Amino acid sequence: MMKGTALNGFSLVVIGYRYSTRTLVFIATVDAELTTPGKAYLVKYTDDYGNVSACLVECPDIISKLFQDSSTMDEHSQSWQFDLTLEKTWLT
Repeated sequence: MMKGTALNGFSLVVIGYRYSTRTLVFIATVDAELTTPGKAYLVKYTDDYGNVSACLVECPDIISKLFQDSSTMDEHSQSWQFDLTLEKTWLT
């Protein structure tokens, strides 16, 4: 996490977060209080022997809220593409 000041004088905080093989970067104003501890989420992965393992990962509140709501967006996209097959019917 880093703090800095934008050219317009706003104080910002940057949060780098490693998720799986990707690194996510979040930028927010300092007063957003998004760096407080959030709800841990469950990560499932396959180990070197093919066994499914799981562990809880703690993360800041901003990231916790993102992961909590991101599955809703994915479900909507999946319905659009596969359940309703609207993309095959409508020109997009």
